[in-house]
Amino acid sequence: DPYRNFLRHIPSTDSINWKLDSCHVGHLLDSVAMLASPRARKVEDLQAVTAEFLIENIDWAFRAWETSKYTRHYTFDDFLHHVLPYRIGHEPLTLWRGKAYQRYAHLLDSAFTPLQVAVDMAMNGGMRYNIGMTKYPYLQSYEEMTASRWGACEEMAAYLALSLRAVGIPAGIDFVAAWANRSSGHCWNILKDTTGKFIEVGYDPNGENRVIYKPSK
Repeated sequence: DPYRNFLRHIPSTDSINWKLDSCHVGHLLDSVAMLASPRARKVEDLQAVTAEFLIENIDWAFRAWETSKYTRHYTFDDFLHHVLPYRIGHEPLTLWRGKAYQRYAHLLDSAFTPLQVAVDMAMNGGMRYNIGMTKYPYLQSYEEMTASRWGACEEMAAYLALSLRAVGIPAGIDFVAAWANRSSGHCWNILKDTTGKFIEVGYDPNGENRVIYKPSK
């Protein structure tokens, strides 16, 4: 697939970019689109998920849940719905959880709150926004995002949600499907804090989700 091949050779020299007309990644994806159409196909989980895959996912999920200092603030339903799931959307199935846990579990040693963990992941995890990635036709796997470092809002939110789940913090994605005063939409993260409430999280030094456009009704 030319798109997957592009992802393996995505240019690292492009800057963080919010404008399509000056976006090198977007221009390159336009070139790929001229050569080939996306070749996505539907594969049911029942046809692809193995017992070994599920066992490894469950083992790492319980390891994170049982060792996290925040677990006492959550319920088992939080674990089942916002920690245990083995994927965030329709991305390729991979054994991502153990790698993410090994990379980020140490953040819990020094962070006072789950929000601080999320901010540390967002600021130091390496994911960078590039509007050109809105032209990439697939949702990247966790390993692909770790390697490419590029994403639009959907990928960045997916990366942070999976990273938080990997260390036992209940997390997910919220979104605006379409703005009222401009094209496209937006998505961001939510996590459950130690008060038992879900709070918004954005890729901001303070973890704020800055919304400057008008949501549709």
